[in-house]
Amino acid sequence: MKKLFLLAFLLISLLVQSQDFSYGALLGSNLYKTSIDGDLRNKGGLTAFNIGIFGSKKINESFGLQLNAFFGKSVENGYSSDDSDTFEFTGKINVNKFNIQLLLKYDVNESYGTGLYFLIGPRLTFISEAKKRSDETDFSGLYKDSNIGLSGGFGSDFLNHFNIEFLLDYGIPSVIDVKNNKASTFGGYLNILVNIESIINN
Repeated sequence: MKKLFLLAFLLISLLVQSQDFSYGALLGSNLYKTSIDGDLRNKGGLTAFNIGIFGSKKINESFGLQLNAFFGKSVENGYSSDDSDTFEFTGKINVNKFNIQLLLKYDVNESYGTGLYFLIGPRLTFISEAKKRSDETDFSGLYKDSNIGLSGGFGSDFLNHFNIEFLLDYGIPSVIDVKNNKASTFGGYLNILVNIESIINN
C-alpha cells in the first residue's frame, strides 16, 4: 500500500518537468455512509481529514487529467448485529486509508486552469489500519484490503494558486469482509489544492 502511494508520488515527480503540468499539496476532509446488506448494522462515520499530493496535466484548452494521491483517516461509529442497539460489537474504529483518484477534468471556460471545472474518474483505496478508538483492538480483518469507487464533482480556481473541490464518491464492491454481508459506501470529499508549481514559477 505504501509502495503504491510512493509510486504515485514518483509519477507526479517525473512529470513535473513536462509541459503544461501543475502539481502541489492536497488538504481536506471526507464524510461517508456505509450501507450493509446482511445481519450487521453500521452507525455511520465521522468527518475526518485528507492530506496528500496532486498533479494536473493539460490535454487541450478544455480537458486535462488530474491524479490525487492522499492519506485519509475516517472514524467509524461502530458495528452491531441486528438484535443489538448498543454498538458494543466494535465501538468507534479509526480507519487509515491510502487513496488514489485518476480524474478526467473538463474546464467550463474552455481555458484550462481558469474558473469552474468538472471532474470524474475511478478511485482506488487501500486500508492500512483499522483499530478500536478506545483500546486499539485490531479490526483490520473486518475490512477488505482494497476497494474501488467512482468519484465525480466540480472545482474552481481562486486566488491564482488555489483550487477548491467537492467530489461525491460511490464505493462499488463490498468494503467489508464478513460472511453473508455486503457493504457499499456513499460519501464525499471537500479539498483545498495548493498549486506549488504556479507559486514557484510566478
